[in-house]
This record gives sequence, structure tokens and C-alpha cells, in this order.
Amino acid sequence: MASFIILSAFILFAHGSPAPYEHVILADCVFTHFIRLSHMAYYSLGITSNPDTVTVVPTHRNVTAVWADRNSSEPLTATFPDGIFFKANLSARNDLARLGYNDFTSFNCWKYNRTQIYSWYNDVTCDAVYDCNHQAAAGDPASINATATSSSTPPANTSRTSNSDDNKSNEIALGVGIGLGLPSIIVTIVGVWLAWKKAIEHRRGSHAGSTSPQMASNSSSSASGGVTQGVVANAGGTGALSPPASQTSGP
Repeated sequence: MASFIILSAFILFAHGSPAPYEHVILADCVFTHFIRLSHMAYYSLGITSNPDTVTVVPTHRNVTAVWADRNSSEPLTATFPDGIFFKANLSARNDLARLGYNDFTSFNCWKYNRTQIYSWYNDVTCDAVYDCNHQAAAGDPASINATATSSSTPPANTSRTSNSDDNKSNEIALGVGIGLGLPSIIVTIVGVWLAWKKAIEHRRGSHAGSTSPQMASNSSSSASGGVTQGVVANAGGTGALSPPASQTSGP
């Protein structure tokens, strides 16, 4: 039987009712096959290879997070690109430790070993370690071993930011993630520079598309081969955790 892990979570500040199909995946990752780090990834409608949003879990450089059996006074904390933070205390004393909670809903965190659950910018590959959800088991609501706590229709996957804001948040988060252990000001500058460069390329592509159908076709083709969106953590959506940046079609 899958081990049940406790999650004590506090989110600042999410509005609305809990989304019954949302997941927060706690993942261990590898950057370019040799630098290790950890993520929290948020999904509003079920687990796919493209999380809605992701954030890096602060650790020492080239070290993954210690997820379970932590001192309750020292929870793991990660901040998403939109400023929402997620704190977690995991305990694995028995199959059922106790219920996690926050001001809006409870999350059940289950041991969930799944390799290569997603890739971040094609260079960061992540393996799931825990699945925090509102179900009676790990995995998606449609799974034979999972029972959703609500029979309501899955909520629409809405975004509070534009696509350009999503790109900026993603690249800043990537810069911070790779730069763990380096001066934060440097990695922030790198992240902002990447976001600025991406915005310039986007504007050029849009301008070309407005002047020539052929150029627009080429621009669209180029965009489809660009950076893969989606992965470091957030507790968002229309539920208890509102995703800062949509990585789907969603640190």
C-alpha cells in the first residue's frame, strides 16, 4: 500500500474554493545530467508532462530537498514566480500520519515515484517523489486506485497573466533555479535578461507576421520549436492555490 505522507501547507493568499483535481508534485530534478535540484510543480486539472507552473525548492547547490521527516518548525518553503509561497512539513511515521491543512482545504501527500514526469526548458528533467492532492491515493482522479473527493466538473484552467508575463516568470524562475548557491543578484539579472531577450524575439515575430503571410508561417514554425514551457512549483489554479503562470495550452 502506498505510503501516506502529511502535508502542512500555508498559502499566501489564494482566493476561491479548492479545485478538486489539482495536484502539487514534489520532484527531484537534474540539470544537464549532472546538477541536482528540487521543484514543486502545480497542476490544476490533472498530471501531465506540462505543469501549470513550477518553482525551485531552495537547497544547497547540487543537492535535492529532504522532503520527509523534517523538524516541524523548519518546513520546506518555495515561492512561485507570482509571489505565492508554499510551505510543507512531511512526516512518514505510518501509512497515515495525519491530515495536512491550510485556510482553504486539505492536501493528502502520497509517495509517488514517477520518472521523467516533466522537463523544464529541455535541460532540467524531473522525477516525481510525492503527489499532494485531494484524493484517496496518488495519481489522477481517473486512475483505478484514486478517488476524487468531489464529483464536480473540473474547473476551467484560467490564467491571471498574459503569455508574455508567463515567459518572463518562467525564465526568471529558471535563472534562480540554476543559480542556487550563487549570489542571488547575478541570477536575477540573468533571468531578467533572458526574459527581455525572449520579449524582443516575440515582438519581432509578431511584426513579421503582420507584414508577410510567408514570414508569419516561418515565425510560427520557429515558435513551435522553441523552449518547452512548464515546470518548477506553485499551488494555484481556481482552487486553494492559484497558479501564477499557466504552463499548459501552464523553483
